[in-house]
Amino acid sequence: MHNRQADYINTWKRSTIIVVLNVLLCTRIKILSK
Repeated sequence: MHNRQADYINTWKRSTIIVVLNVLLCTRIKILSK
């Protein structure tokens, strides 16, 4: 049970990092394209 919760938290952190990186990349592209 504890391991499953830890895996869920790790997956959530990984997903959050991916989303943040994608947002930063999109904003950088928008700034460069202006």
